[in-house]
Amino acid sequence: MKEKKHRFERGERGYLAAQKKKRITGTILWILIGVAIYILGLVLNKFSNANVFTIVAMLCALPMAKSLVGFIVLAPYRPQTEEEYHAGLAVIREEDAIFTDLVITSQEKIMNLSFLIVAGREVIGLYGKKPELAPYCQDYLKKEISRRGLSYHVRVVTERQAFLKAVKNAKRPSEIPEDREELIDYLRSLIA
Repeated sequence: MKEKKHRFERGERGYLAAQKKKRITGTILWILIGVAIYILGLVLNKFSNANVFTIVAMLCALPMAKSLVGFIVLAPYRPQTEEEYHAGLAVIREEDAIFTDLVITSQEKIMNLSFLIVAGREVIGLYGKKPELAPYCQDYLKKEISRRGLSYHVRVVTERQAFLKAVKNAKRPSEIPEDREELIDYLRSLIA
């Protein structure tokens, strides 16, 4: 019996690699479909490209371009190593929400976080590539979370040891905040 492929959720380990593969495969597929339709039109219309098949083939460029742009956005970012990932897992608690290998886009910037943890009323992130964008990422997340009417303290750090210490020392109330699921759903929606 054939085993069913695992579908990675946003923020789950492996999602970034799966999205890169999906988007480059989609780009190649749309190119092949467009070329096949164009060639079919040529063959059916005595090698004249003045036909409806040419228009349909050119329209295949739209989803191809969308898929290509998605790949270009994700291409520079790499997932964490196995060691880095397990070091992060070692400090979180069962009730914490964990997101890993995130790429978040705003209108101005593309941001990469290695980890994003929701612990109690704190959102703690470890910035990945280009650490100079960490303050922008922190401000962006603070603003977007508060815009949704949620009250969480957001902190994005660039050093792995500072991140591990912040997660370990995070204040976790005895009860999980009521709006936690709303926050988690919103954070998941930000991931490219």
